[in-house]
Formats: sequence, structure tokens, C-alpha cells
Amino acid sequence: MKLSLASALVTTCLLFSFDCQVIAQSELIVIEGGALIDGTGRPPVSDARVVIEGNRIKAVGPRANVQVPAGARVIDARGKTILPGLIDAHGHYREFLPELLISHGTTTLIDTGNYMDYVLAVREATAAGKLWGPRVFTTGSGITGSGGGVSRDRVVVKDAAEAKAAAEEHVRRKVDFIKVYEGITSDQLKAVTEVAHAAGIPVVGHLRILDAREAALAGIDGLIHAGGISAALVPESEAKSIKGAAGSNPWGTPGGGVFHSQMDTSEFDDLVRLLVERRVMIQPDLVHSAKGVIKQWDKFDLENRRLFDDPNLDYVPQKDRERWFRTAFLKGATPQELERRRAGYEKMLVFLKKFVAAGGLLLAGSDFVGDAAPGPTLHQELEVFVDDVGLTPMQAIQTATKNPADFYLKGKQLGTLEVGKLADLVVVRGDPLQDIRNTRNIELVIKDGQVMETGYHAWYANPYRRPFSGGRDDHPIPFVNTISPYVATQGSSGVVLTIHGTGFTPDSLVWVEGTSLKTTFVSPTELRAQVTDVSLKGVGALALRVVNPPPIGGTSNPVYFLVKHPQ
Repeated sequence: MKLSLASALVTTCLLFSFDCQVIAQSELIVIEGGALIDGTGRPPVSDARVVIEGNRIKAVGPRANVQVPAGARVIDARGKTILPGLIDAHGHYREFLPELLISHGTTTLIDTGNYMDYVLAVREATAAGKLWGPRVFTTGSGITGSGGGVSRDRVVVKDAAEAKAAAEEHVRRKVDFIKVYEGITSDQLKAVTEVAHAAGIPVVGHLRILDAREAALAGIDGLIHAGGISAALVPESEAKSIKGAAGSNPWGTPGGGVFHSQMDTSEFDDLVRLLVERRVMIQPDLVHSAKGVIKQWDKFDLENRRLFDDPNLDYVPQKDRERWFRTAFLKGATPQELERRRAGYEKMLVFLKKFVAAGGLLLAGSDFVGDAAPGPTLHQELEVFVDDVGLTPMQAIQTATKNPADFYLKGKQLGTLEVGKLADLVVVRGDPLQDIRNTRNIELVIKDGQVMETGYHAWYANPYRRPFSGGRDDHPIPFVNTISPYVATQGSSGVVLTIHGTGFTPDSLVWVEGTSLKTTFVSPTELRAQVTDVSLKGVGALALRVVNPPPIGGTSNPVYFLVKHPQ
């Protein structure tokens, strides 16, 4: 792609870290002739005109009713559709993201967990026009209880008093919202929500120890990954397994932690009612959490691989590409295990349909750079919302425009194309109301009143690099060589397995036929696991796997443990 002068100046700033202001376009811009979907939910305007002055929308409406200011630059959008700039409600900023997000029409990123000092620096530099890319709103570091995984980008608290102090520090640092993680307990969450709500900011959670019902009663405002829903709807024994021990990985379990086949559908209405009454939003990132299970996965995977075949994206780290493409947690899974996971996914779709029908707020997010490719995944999520959840295309568009702006308290500035709001918009070929896949057909991106250059450049560099490669040290994909003993007698108790292999970490967890075992880390090549009595009730071969949580991580090859008849 030919390099524009503005882009060349921006790139000079990026490459050499000059303290330079990105040159703002002072000209008036008019976009006319396209169909306008303003994000409010109102019917589209078939022949619209949008006037941008500085970084604000000066006028918007039918072309016949809006005058073209003298000297304005006019952009012809006939045959195209004008939309608000897209907001990805779940991502984690990395230095290689800006071109990918902007080129896919994402003008705002909700960063749901990062190094505090780093991401606040990115937020401020971008807001000041000194760093090119999407605007950023962030939680900074998350807050987790001591029952969660230890991470350099999270604050670990031991009790409610420490949780309160951590929340107060987040507020002092002027984060846009607070996120709690897997290890948070009810009393700790209450302490966090009280501080956050007093400061006028929301609290979202990536849950494990708490289920959705418990978290709602403790004051949480949003459920990331649709977390805690399945734990609130399965039998008690399964809930204990999902909530699990520290380091468990609900996405890698064959039965599914996020999408669990044993969710009781008769309990759906009561939980939906509670979440809607408490105004708890859900951000499910279905494409991320159901990789390999959603019916569109093969198509999405091909779309992603084709994108990253572009040599101009060679600056994207290989380890991240491997994570986006892999479905390691499904390797070696039996047909029965896959079917349970699919059944759980289908039940979650039913739950989300009920939630939306009852007036619940649904947000679209990718969860990049976890197991989702930044850029295309947001569009894939919208497609799944329409095809699988049953949203109308208009509702789906709002999950990536108005809904996240309103939830994160930015609705006065963003989310819809209305007079006085920030000029963030995209122009796409075709009509997304006829086919939601048309949101991918990006023709023009304007962010903060500036026409943004799209496409990818091999020379792209970003001086705002993270201090470490991951929130936690990236986990390897484990491999099991042997287990000992590999035979036990039906009905026996107290059997301790020694597992030898590679890639084991203190967060590794041993699973047998969908049940997590009490796991002890000995070394990177050895684990020990206590076999539960229930595993020894039957007779036959049981598949044993080791699961490492994200980042990277995954599920090992299966090794079979034999339960024999008693003599």
C-alpha cells in the first residue's frame, strides 16, 4: 500500500519514539450518499450525510436535510453503509495490535487486564494523539483472591480489607472500570464493588470460585466469558469441579467449564431474571471460548490463517499466531467428550437467547490475544450472535457499538453517530442488516475525526512495548509420557498417580474423564495426582490428560489408566 504523508509522519514518531503530536486533520469532512446505521436502533437512513468538524460530529441525517459546509472534503459513500466505529469489549493491548484493529474497523478497545503502568501509558498517549491506533479504556491490573493464578499483571488480595485497598488504588489511578479474576471470593468482591460504585465505575469478573448468582448478589456488573453461569446451573458435584482448584482451566476441560452439558435448563429463567434485575451484562466471547465446537469454526480458522499469510504482518509474533490457530484443548478428545462440549455450548446459546429476550445487555468481545485473533474475531462474534444466538443484525451491531459504550459509561461520547459525539465511524461495502458478514468489508475508518490508514506495513513498529511477554509466563503445551501405577483395582481408595512427561507447571491440573484430580507439582517433568473414589467405581480404561491454563498452555495427549475387576 502506498504510504501517505500523514502515515509516514506517524510512523516516524513510532519508530523513533519522538514526542510528537499526531497531525490532526483540520479540514471539514462530509460523508454522503450511504445508508446510515447510527447505532441507536432507529431504522437506517437510506441516503445520509455525516458532517465532521475537528473530532466531533457536527451534523448527521438525511442528505436532503444536512448542508455541506463550504470547503469541506466530501467522501462519496453511495452503495455503502455508514456505522459507528466498532468497540471490542474484551481484549488485551499488545504492541502489534493497532494496524489489525483499525483495519478491521475497531476504533475502541476495552482492555480487560494488563500491566497497570504500561496500559495507562498507552491509554494516555493514544488519547493525546501521540500514539497511533484505537482509543483504549482499561481496568489496568485486575484484582484476584489468593485462590486464583498468580500473575504479574494482577493484584492478589488475601481478604476483604486488601480487596478494598486494591480497589481504592485502582480508582486513584483513574481506571475506567475494575476487573476481578478467578480467585475472588464473595466478601472480597463486595469490598471491590462498594469502592467502584462509589467512584461511579463498573466491575466485571472472570469468575471461577464464585458462580454468577453469587457474584450478582455481591454487586458485580458484568460477566466476562459468560463466567459463572454454568457453575450456577449444574449439579453441586459438577459446580465444585468447575470452581475447582487454583490453576484449573475451564476452557480445556472435556465437559466444559464455561459451556457445561449438565446445566439444568429448568433453572435458566430464574438466573436470567436475577441477572436482568441486577443489570448484570454478559460478554460471552463465544468464538474464543468455543473454538473447534461452533459450527462456523472451520470457516473462521481459514479466514484467520489467510489473513496472517500476509507477509506485511510478519511482525506479529509466531507464538501468538500458534495460539490463535490451535485447538489443543480438543486434541485427543473422544467423540463423547466433544459431544458433551457441543451440548454445553448449545445450552449456553439457549441461555443467552433468554437473557437477551428478557432485556439483558449483551456485549461483543474477542478476548485477544488469548486464543482469539485480533481483528477478525470481533466480526466472527457478530456472525455467531446472529446465526446462533438469534440476534437481529441491528442488535448484533449494537453489541459492538452502543452497548459497550453505555456499559462502560462512555455513551455520551461514543457508540452512536449523533451530533456532538466523537467522530468514530466506519464505512463498509454492502448492507450489514441484510448480511451481518458485511461488517468485514471495511472501506473507510475514521477515528476521532481522522481518516485512518488501513492495511498492513512490514515496517510498522510501536515503541510502547510491554515489559513482559505475557500476563503470566506463557505456559507450554504439556505432554504425558508415562503414568504409574497405570492399573488400579475397582473400589480401591487412596491411589496416587505419578505422571512423567514434559511442560508441567505449578498451574498444571490432571483430569481423568472430565473430572479434575488433586494435583501436586513436583517438577517440570513430574506431577502427582490423587485418584478420586468415583473414578474407581467402574471398570475399564480411563483417559488421563494434563491441562495447562492460558496464556498458551493447552491439553496434553491422552494416556490410559486401567481400572480392573477385584480378585
